[in-house]
Amino acid sequence: MKRLVQAATVFVVALSSLAAIAPSAATEFVCMLARARDRAIVTTAGYITDLDTANPAFANFDIRDGDCTVHVYWNFPGETPAWLSLGTYVSVQGEYWHAHPRHLWEPEVVATGVCASSPPVEYANSSVVSGAWSLTPWGAAGEVAGACYQLTGPSESVLVDCGSFMNTDDMPTGAGAENWRTDDSFPFDPVAVSALIVTHAHADHADRIHYLVAQGFRGQIYMTEATKVLYLAKLPDTIANSSIPRENWEIAESTIASLIQTYTYLTPFTVAEGLSAMLVDAGHIPGSASVVLTIASPVGAVTLTFSGDVGTGHHTFLNPPDTATLRTLGADTLVIESTYAASEPRTYPDDPYGAFYDAVQGALDNGKLVVIPTFALDRTQRVLAALLDGVAAKRIFPERKIGVGGKSSCYLTQKYMDMQANPALYGDCFSETYCSADPFAGAGWEYIRQPCSDWEAEAVVNPFDYSVIVTPSGSGAGENSYSAELIERYRRDERVVFIKVGWAPPASPMGGGVEGLHIVEVQEAFSGHADITGLLDFVRAFPALKRVIITHGDDALCARACLASAILSARPGIEVILPEYGQPIGLPD
Repeated sequence: MKRLVQAATVFVVALSSLAAIAPSAATEFVCMLARARDRAIVTTAGYITDLDTANPAFANFDIRDGDCTVHVYWNFPGETPAWLSLGTYVSVQGEYWHAHPRHLWEPEVVATGVCASSPPVEYANSSVVSGAWSLTPWGAAGEVAGACYQLTGPSESVLVDCGSFMNTDDMPTGAGAENWRTDDSFPFDPVAVSALIVTHAHADHADRIHYLVAQGFRGQIYMTEATKVLYLAKLPDTIANSSIPRENWEIAESTIASLIQTYTYLTPFTVAEGLSAMLVDAGHIPGSASVVLTIASPVGAVTLTFSGDVGTGHHTFLNPPDTATLRTLGADTLVIESTYAASEPRTYPDDPYGAFYDAVQGALDNGKLVVIPTFALDRTQRVLAALLDGVAAKRIFPERKIGVGGKSSCYLTQKYMDMQANPALYGDCFSETYCSADPFAGAGWEYIRQPCSDWEAEAVVNPFDYSVIVTPSGSGAGENSYSAELIERYRRDERVVFIKVGWAPPASPMGGGVEGLHIVEVQEAFSGHADITGLLDFVRAFPALKRVIITHGDDALCARACLASAILSARPGIEVILPEYGQPIGLPD
């Protein structure tokens, strides 16, 4: 029998009685998991049988794996997928009911996501294997948030990343790992952690460090110099928006800064006894790194690589991911993100910003104010540079200035400009093109907030004094958010067009959580994450790879399952693990 194993969350339920099933590995699995609690969020995989698509809005079918079947109800969006047919192998994620009201006579999975995939080769559940070191994910296990991985050795405990979760107070939570909140206590003792390695400065990889320190961590924090600049620039606001008492803000900030030690790419350093590391350019944002860890062993070293967030290779400021170096270093085990693994492969036309320019100029031609809510870190800078290039190339013709709104967008853009002016220190974190040219040159734009630290200077501005405003995305924004103010005030205003240039949380304004917005979507040119093709290319950089641990992907979208199937099709025999939150994975000797 072939099965894609997702630790303890793959549920296969028998329609017939358990006693009637012949003894087999499948029967043991069913006997172990058939008592799953009612309405648990589950993931399972198998071949479609007994398909009913009489209603074009939903499908009823069974999926079968060996002797075991489970019924699935799927209210799919849009047109019926071409692959939805008898015999297709699919991965299904949804809510498990012992007896669903629609079908009282049988257990059912009410699917929130289904994706077609190749049937994987069978492999063992390696949640526990012998070895002196183990790896435990404390986030990014079935979701795109909270990246935090604990490596535990005979006498050491080390973290890779310590990121925030996406569910701020004004965004609803559901079941599973997304119930974890940023200010929760850690499920391990921070005092016992001897070191932290940070892949990059994005919030979902770095914005719980202040809580780690507040709870007693005093180990070394390792990162690149560019990551340090960006992270420390964000830190005062991050701490101010936390539950840390105001009187401790400056203490927390100075303590964290004192613990940071930076390394350039490809410079080995010792992390703990028996554990060394090297940072390799991941091409995601400035300073972003894949982390290559070497674990000493009496029978030879074991190499473990954390991908971090893998860049697209089409970022105008950055070099592509350094897979050439990774190929020479090798790895036995790879921990890889899967953010866009379930999406269609992207195309990169010769005119990458053509659709973006058409959307902006089309709105300007109709007399609209263009508002572009997007992430303050990296996306704002890329969008601003593209707008200025479009003006210089006479692709767009704003009558008034381009405004950069938002406190964080202001000070982070300034940090980009400072780093660009100092290639001796930051050159390895940027492309030669970025270092030799000023992408923010030109008098056609200004910060709406002047100075950056002045809240009131931005609040009283008339947005129609600008043709285009680039501002933070308003995801979980507080009362002082300029983006939230713009969206609330102008979401039903026919004079305003909002342009979406990247992913946004589903409950956020740009993710569809606010009615009335006139949104034009132009996303592919600005994506910072590799698609399924890029992720597979990254995996191919490891010729001696034995095991892949897939994280940082939304299970509701089948991101991790789709990448697992693609890896197993491309590299048969590799062991693939989709870990749960808090599931320890032994690393081989």
